[in-house]
Amino acid sequence: IRTRAGDLITDVDSTTRRAVVEMVKQYTEGNYAAGANMATLAREIRSGIGMHPTHAKWWMNYRQRLIAEGMKGRNLTVASERYAKKLINYRSRMIARTEMAFAMERGRAESWLDAQNKQFLPPNQKKKWFALLDAKTSKICQALNDTEVALDENFITDDNRAVMGAPAHPFCRSVVILVRDYDWRRA
Repeated sequence: IRTRAGDLITDVDSTTRRAVVEMVKQYTEGNYAAGANMATLAREIRSGIGMHPTHAKWWMNYRQRLIAEGMKGRNLTVASERYAKKLINYRSRMIARTEMAFAMERGRAESWLDAQNKQFLPPNQKKKWFALLDAKTSKICQALNDTEVALDENFITDDNRAVMGAPAHPFCRSVVILVRDYDWRRA
């Protein structure tokens, strides 16, 4: 977690990235067990980030559309500030969800490696990328779906990035599962 946390966060300075990494670390190493959750983490992140450049463009376009429709003064300010707040809330939820997904997935992967080292899993145990396939599924996850690799190997994305497991991108809904070599019902 310490070496990967924050890698998928884009368009923030290194200080903000370090702050988010520290928040995620605190939540995954202590506060999460004490009742904190993704929504709580999102609120914390929201106070420390700004708007993504793409969202800033959306906000400016929205503001220009309101002006073109004749809105001005206090009404314009309130409407545009409300939309800006929505965009920042969206970004903070995206970061919190992605970072918590990574922390949970990484914990699962480390427990599998530990189980393999203790011979609870076979030395040739594989893991498999499992994507939720629907209209929202990213091209990255569509391509990775059903890919199998050894527990200690990385998955390789279409853009040649090596990832140990999900998430492969913000708001990733994929998971990595163990491959079963035999029918557990007959064991």
